[in-house]
Amino acid sequence: MTPHELEELYAPYRDRDSLPKVTGGDRTLLYGLDVLSRLHHVYLQDGEVHRVVYHGGSGTPDVSLHQIGDEISIMGIVPELGLYPEACDFEFCRGLKERGVSFIFREFGQIAALGGPFHGHVVEEVPTLTP
Repeated sequence: MTPHELEELYAPYRDRDSLPKVTGGDRTLLYGLDVLSRLHHVYLQDGEVHRVVYHGGSGTPDVSLHQIGDEISIMGIVPELGLYPEACDFEFCRGLKERGVSFIFREFGQIAALGGPFHGHVVEEVPTLTP
């Protein structure tokens, strides 16, 4: 290792506010619950990262937020009541941790097994809503 490499190793992450780079197929990246009983679903679909916040239940979910790509801030991306670890992508979580994001994880086994690439609701043709 050179002195420059050592300095680079100790330097703070330069791109703290951006989402980690995500590759691979469509899938859930983060899935959790907030104090208002809303579900937070961050997912990769067709190469773009989406964040959807909604009230679940039977029927069509009531979406209160849908963000895509650069609209998503990593600040507040983790819901207050925690994430379901079996529904979260390890590489995406590691990238968030490198950017200083803290996690609260719920216990394993609190959600149903995955029946496809997504654990939560996926927005198909809903316009982007801002809080």
